[in-house]
Amino acid sequence: MIKRLIFLFVLALILTGCGQPDGNPAGKEEPKAGNQEGRRYTLEMFMQIDMGHTYEEVQALLGDPGENMVDNERLKQYQWTNEDESQINATFYDNEAVAKSQAHLGPSLTGKQAVTLAMYNKLTEGMTIQEVEGIMGAGTQRMYALVEGKEEMILAWDNSDGSGISVTFLEGKVTKISKMMLK
Repeated sequence: MIKRLIFLFVLALILTGCGQPDGNPAGKEEPKAGNQEGRRYTLEMFMQIDMGHTYEEVQALLGDPGENMVDNERLKQYQWTNEDESQINATFYDNEAVAKSQAHLGPSLTGKQAVTLAMYNKLTEGMTIQEVEGIMGAGTQRMYALVEGKEEMILAWDNSDGSGISVTFLEGKVTKISKMMLK
């Protein structure tokens, strides 16, 4: 039960960190997804964080202690934020990573790579990761967590105009499909 609460907490942070449905919260300049130049924390660093890593191992990987967002006896969460507001979050339970998420670190899709409403309409619950990527191409991991021993993951496809698709997987099967601003 506690790990389910951790997952819900992490998911809430992801959703608040990814902007509002209009794609531009309070007139704030959008992070430039995919622009890795000048970023201290990158998608590659995010992908190197493994479940079970200690806070000290993640801190060493990212080269900085990060900002402590949650500090309970057993549950802790840290955030590492770039100047462009892109970020990495890691959640620890008993000093072991149980969840990680990122916002705005992935590539911006344009041209023939851009995702469309037609692609979204082909996706259905129960599909495998391979079936989804057969339609969409490779996605960018936005969140990964171990919840009660089961893998939960969100893959995202973000267009350069802020529109996109995110798909939630539980044990490799689609459980939720979301779109943002697709026409």
